[in-house]
Amino acid sequence: MRRVAVVVWLFASAGHSEIRALPEFLNKNFPQLTFVRKFPISRKPAPKLRSDRVPTLAHQGASGYGLAKCITQVLKDTFYKGDEVCDLILVIDDLDCCDRVQRTQLFIESVERAVTELQTSHRFTVEQIAKITDTPRHIAFAVPEIESWIIADWNNTIASNSSKFRTREVVMKRYLQTKGIPCDSPESFGELDPIKQACKEKLSEILIESSRLNFEQTSVYGLEIYSKALDTPEMLRNLDIQTVSAKCPYFRNLCNYLNVFSRNR
Repeated sequence: MRRVAVVVWLFASAGHSEIRALPEFLNKNFPQLTFVRKFPISRKPAPKLRSDRVPTLAHQGASGYGLAKCITQVLKDTFYKGDEVCDLILVIDDLDCCDRVQRTQLFIESVERAVTELQTSHRFTVEQIAKITDTPRHIAFAVPEIESWIIADWNNTIASNSSKFRTREVVMKRYLQTKGIPCDSPESFGELDPIKQACKEKLSEILIESSRLNFEQTSVYGLEIYSKALDTPEMLRNLDIQTVSAKCPYFRNLCNYLNVFSRNR
């Protein structure tokens, strides 16, 4: 008997890695589940440009409160259509040095707000409302950013990229260490800027800075510096979750939750 697919609706911050590689990464490593990206919404580029879809201009960079607002609207729109169901609502956002408890509550409330408005719409049966209300939801974070996963699996990501970083990865790694980013615990990096309500220094920007050191080559892509748009998605696809789980507790919590959830379905 063929098993019915267990569908996970994925909401993530609207960056290049989230829209391109994160769903692929999750589907590859958790094959018992089917991850469907519900946000960021994407648009198709012009015919002769790259085939990768990109976030709509209004949603590029959506994170935190912006992402929460989008979650509420997308959930309402999707349920109103009435032709889709899911078994889990999953939110993944960059924590960016913010308070984890407060951010978790923010996203939980964004889902609850959608459910409450649906309950008062008089367009659903009691059974449909119960299904929507009972759908599990899980909030997870990349700490402080998704690039921490790349750094944690350094030997399989940066160091193994022979065409771009392999000759400079030792210099890059040393630079990260001087900036207080340990490759064996990258989630520990970051200090909150109370005015910006974000990290004082961006881990991803420091990674980009490290790739500018001692480079002499150019390629068809231009200067050989780290690109969030190109390199993060590519390296995310090759990530070894066991290695990252051993070094990133928040990442490990996400993996453990998805494994337990899939076994219990």
